[in-house]
Amino acid sequence: MSEGFRESAEAPEPVRRRRVLHLGGFEPVAPEVLARRMEAAMERFPPLWNIEAVASPPDLSADGGAMSFEVEAKGPNWQTRTRYTILRWDTVIESYTRGNWLGRTVGGYGALLGFLANGTIGRFFRKARRYGLFSIYPLVSLVLFLLLGWGVAAIFYFLGVPQGLAWLLGFAAFVAMLYWLGHQIYLDFALDHWKFAGDLARRRVAGLEPMLQRMGEEIAAAIRDPEADEVLITGVSLGSVMAVEALSRALAKDPALLAGGRVALLTTGSSFLQVGLHPAAVLTRAAVARVAAEPSLAWLEVQGTTDPVNFPGTSPVTDLGLAATGRPVAWVLRIRDLTGEEGYRRIRRDHMRLHRQYVMPNGLRHHYDYYLIAFGPLSLRDRVDLGTKAAGLFGKDGGFCPVSGASGD
Repeated sequence: MSEGFRESAEAPEPVRRRRVLHLGGFEPVAPEVLARRMEAAMERFPPLWNIEAVASPPDLSADGGAMSFEVEAKGPNWQTRTRYTILRWDTVIESYTRGNWLGRTVGGYGALLGFLANGTIGRFFRKARRYGLFSIYPLVSLVLFLLLGWGVAAIFYFLGVPQGLAWLLGFAAFVAMLYWLGHQIYLDFALDHWKFAGDLARRRVAGLEPMLQRMGEEIAAAIRDPEADEVLITGVSLGSVMAVEALSRALAKDPALLAGGRVALLTTGSSFLQVGLHPAAVLTRAAVARVAAEPSLAWLEVQGTTDPVNFPGTSPVTDLGLAATGRPVAWVLRIRDLTGEEGYRRIRRDHMRLHRQYVMPNGLRHHYDYYLIAFGPLSLRDRVDLGTKAAGLFGKDGGFCPVSGASGD
């Protein structure tokens, strides 16, 4: 576990008022689904810590780009109010996940072959072998379906079916497997995801800049809230990249925006290397460098050892060839330590479910708990400084017991 941010050993001050701005991953999620997820989280995470938490009905902005909840969480000796805002980028995502299936499939494979041809997939293997395997599974699936389709054609031919018809039936079997089996193994999602990543690297995403500017304005407004003890920006997967891109836009307008040390950034299961290792991703790397250079920012990068859709043990800064700044601090976690053994057994074969665990309720008390980070009294800066000791600041009765002299692990 990397070092923390604080230089002193003073006891942490509880956060009484917080602003959170969250960016989800490459997954269009309707407002009603977001509301159900928040409702489920309010039922699942408080009992683990023996606390109370309640969320208001959601407040959706007129343009649908931001959805906010007022959350009040409390224990026997603390109370924290959080305005939790989800910055939605569904309209951009939907331009990739909706539409003609054949066109999306061809476009996805074209983008993935581009990553292969320019050497980016080779760089994935050198940085994180598991992610390298994740990146080529659509190609492996395509070859396998082609071979199976050829096998179907051969069987029909040897059964006496005319050669032309046999090949037609084999091709039909190939298309059916690509469509139906592909959906079962998230192949369609993966191809949409690769098409977006390639377009983002080359800055060919329609509507990207206005969306990032709008997100940057939301972030800046939250940071300027004088009542907030902490402003926390969170992102998961490709949402982490969007969060840094948006924060970079806000800093371009106001370079002194982060002065004061109240702002923290939490990126989880991030895709910085997926995009940033692409040779064309000059602007993404520049955004990462700008944010990483901010001395007042506390930035925690959380990675999972068994999550195939992230880069455990890497830095989204130095592994992109950028100058080291001491940010982000990286935590590499075992997903089973968050979920518990039984919970892990249920999800271990579903790589997308594993990938979502970073922003889902825990099954066990742990120093990393997304909902306690977002709604509890301990700031992210202090949590990073305390490291594995952070969970111990919460008693069995849900009380918050800050101690002096604690240091990061």
